[in-house]
Amino acid sequence: MKRLSFLVILTLLLALVLVGATANVVFAQNEAITLSPAFGFAAATISGTNFGSGTSIGITWDGNPIPTIPQTVYTDEGGSFTAIITVPTQTSPGQHTIQATDLEVGGVATAIFRVDDMTGPQGHPGIPGETGSAGPAGATGEQGMQGGIGPAGLAGAQGLPGTAGDQGPPGEQGPAGLAGLRGPTGEPGPAGALSIGALVAALLALGWTLFGAIKKMAVG
Repeated sequence: MKRLSFLVILTLLLALVLVGATANVVFAQNEAITLSPAFGFAAATISGTNFGSGTSIGITWDGNPIPTIPQTVYTDEGGSFTAIITVPTQTSPGQHTIQATDLEVGGVATAIFRVDDMTGPQGHPGIPGETGSAGPAGATGEQGMQGGIGPAGLAGAQGLPGTAGDQGPPGEQGPAGLAGLRGPTGEPGPAGALSIGALVAALLALGWTLFGAIKKMAVG
């Protein structure tokens, strides 16, 4: 009878161990997180359940760790936690994966957060502002000092005469120019009185000379 009671008790203990192990497996597969809100562009509250009791939780955004409030997240005795996360990709609209990992037990849960595109349409151009009044004229700057005149430079040495270049070949003879047209022969002008007088004077002188010569020959 005692042996039968011992076997019953042992069987019950084994059953409890198996039930406890099964419960732990189910518990490990039921980690879950929820986001509130699950969309937006600023921040969200993340709540986790069914994690290990009193364990630390790491939270990532698309696989990258992100800061949380509080800075270090722990679960309570029931395996739950609550934290606040900010959106690190406000300029990347679309779905992003949020993951909570039990850093001690190893449980993991994920959720999707949708970043909304908050870029609105381009507004109309504003009215141009009025032209501002001209500012006062600035003070005239002082005149700079005049630079001194430098000494004249020395004259350079005279260069050597260059060598005479080779004589070029004689140029071709140009074509003969056209002969000018002969003008018409002018009419003879009337003999002037002066020309006749000169002729008479010349004849008289010649005759006088001949007369002197003949007389000299006769006398001599």
